[in-house]
Amino acid sequence: MNKSTKRKTSKSSLDSLLTFLGTLPGILTGIAAILTAAAGLYLAFGSRPQDHGNSQPPPSPTPFVSPTPEDRFAGCVEQEFPQADQLEEGTFDAILHLRDHVIRVKFTHNGKPLGAMSLRLYAEENPPLLKIERIVDSQCNAIQDFSNTDRPGMDGMQSYDHLRVGFGGHDYVLRPGIDGGRISATFEKGLK
Repeated sequence: MNKSTKRKTSKSSLDSLLTFLGTLPGILTGIAAILTAAAGLYLAFGSRPQDHGNSQPPPSPTPFVSPTPEDRFAGCVEQEFPQADQLEEGTFDAILHLRDHVIRVKFTHNGKPLGAMSLRLYAEENPPLLKIERIVDSQCNAIQDFSNTDRPGMDGMQSYDHLRVGFGGHDYVLRPGIDGGRISATFEKGLK
């Protein structure tokens, strides 16, 4: 084959290709070729997570959220004062539950935690005696700022004595009553 025949064959092949690309099947074939090439390039060089034999995407980091004071208080009460009855400031004659000779109470004011307390009942005493086991504030810190205002210096309380407790810089008064098998309490903000 000589050079002139080669050129004619090349030229006629190019003419045939251009003619084909000018037809509808040629245009569709050209578009398909471009899309296939683009997809191949994207898969080959595009950004994607590294696959280390794990088909699951890497987990996103969990942001750290500091617990609120209410969350810390709830955890403390749950652990230190299980099944505690709740007394909202302004509650009068609420029924309290005795569990294993102990009354557990959590105190709130306008729904916000103030603190918690556990009292042990000595029913065999005459009159029955309540001794304070533990009082904590809303941060679960022990409180020493409390007194029986009816019997100063007494290590416990008798029925309907007034117990003054300092929560958050304010005085509150707890007045538990024991009437037969019924234990109730009043809880209100006291005067400072």
